[in-house]
Amino acid sequence: MPGSIHTDSVHTGWVVEWDDEQGWGVLDCRTLPEQVWAHYSTVDAESAGNGRGGFRRLTPAAEVEFTVERAEQDGYHWRAVWAKEKAPKKQRGKH
Repeated sequence: MPGSIHTDSVHTGWVVEWDDEQGWGVLDCRTLPEQVWAHYSTVDAESAGNGRGGFRRLTPAAEVEFTVERAEQDGYHWRAVWAKEKAPKKQRGKH
């Protein structure tokens, strides 16, 4: 399967965990064979949960879009190149 994965594809998944103190976390999705290591520097500054120019972070369990590269990082075989937390979906009928 890894040979068929395009690293320029945008994957949609979720944040498994995020450590604010260390500035990194783990992402997962159904389109990659393994979890993905992510560093705060790859998080889109305009992403949900991030103010302009503020500390970049991802929220555990939040839905994210991201791109990857094949790399060895802290025991992971995939590393995020870009990540963006998606805005929560608005519920219908709620005001």
